[in-house]
Amino acid sequence: MANEENEELEQPKTEAEKKEETNKEAKKKPRKKKSTKKKTAKKASSKKSTAKKEDDQTTFSLDMLIAGLLVLSVLLNFYMFYQTGQLKAEIETLTQQLVSQKQGGHSTTPADTAGEDADKAELTFYVMSQCPYGTQVLDSIAPVLEQAGDYVDFKVDYIATEQSDGSFKALHGQSEVEGNIVQLCAAKYHPQNYKYMDMIVCMDENARNIPDNWEECARQANLDVEKIRSCYEGEEGKELLSESAKRAQQAQASGSPTIYLNGEIYG
Repeated sequence: MANEENEELEQPKTEAEKKEETNKEAKKKPRKKKSTKKKTAKKASSKKSTAKKEDDQTTFSLDMLIAGLLVLSVLLNFYMFYQTGQLKAEIETLTQQLVSQKQGGHSTTPADTAGEDADKAELTFYVMSQCPYGTQVLDSIAPVLEQAGDYVDFKVDYIATEQSDGSFKALHGQSEVEGNIVQLCAAKYHPQNYKYMDMIVCMDENARNIPDNWEECARQANLDVEKIRSCYEGEEGKELLSESAKRAQQAQASGSPTIYLNGEIYG
C-alpha cells in the first residue's frame, strides 16, 4: 500500500502544471530595473550642448560689444581730429583776417572805444584736465597760439562741481580736481604769450599722472614753481576753480571739450 501511495505522489507533472509553476517563479523574482545610464548620458550630452551654445552666444555677444566699442572709439577720435583740425583752420583764417586789417590800417571793430582785445578772436575751451578729448584739443591749439597768440583772446575754464562744503567733484576723480586747480594757477601767473600752455601740453603727455607731473613740467616751461605751488596748495587755487566752474556752468558746458568761438558754441 505504501508503495502504491508513493507511486501516486511521484506521478510526473503535466505540461500545463510545469508552465504554471514557471510563471509563479517568474512572478516571485524581482524585476530588474531598466538601466538609466543611457538616459543620464543623453541628458548630460544635451546639457553640455546647451551650455556650449550659451557659451558661444556669450562669446559672440562679447566680441560684438568689443568690436562696437572699438568702432565707436575710432569714430570719436576721428570726429575729434576732424573737429580740432577744422577749428584750427578757422582760427588761422580769422587770425589772417585780423592781421591783414591791422596791417592795412583799418579794422571792422571799434578798437578805439572797445580796447585792444576788440580786434581779437575770442576762444574759450571748457575742459576737464584728465579728459582725453580735452587734452587733445588743448594740445592741438597750442601751436596756433604760439604763431598767432596776439590775435586770439584765449581762455581755459574747467568743468567741475562745487559741493556745499567747498570741496569739488570731477568726472575723473580727485586727481582731476587737483589738475584743474594747478593749471588754473599756472594760467593766472603766466598768462603772457600763453606760456602756461607749455606746462599743460607737457602734463598732457602723461595725463594719467596729472597732477603729480605738474612741477617737472612747470620747470621745463620755465615757470615760477613756487608761485604756482602757493596758489595750488592754498585757498587761492580753490577760489580759481570755483569761479572757473561757475563760468563753465553758465556756458552750459557739460562735455569736455566744449568750445566757444566769438561768443558762440562751436561744433
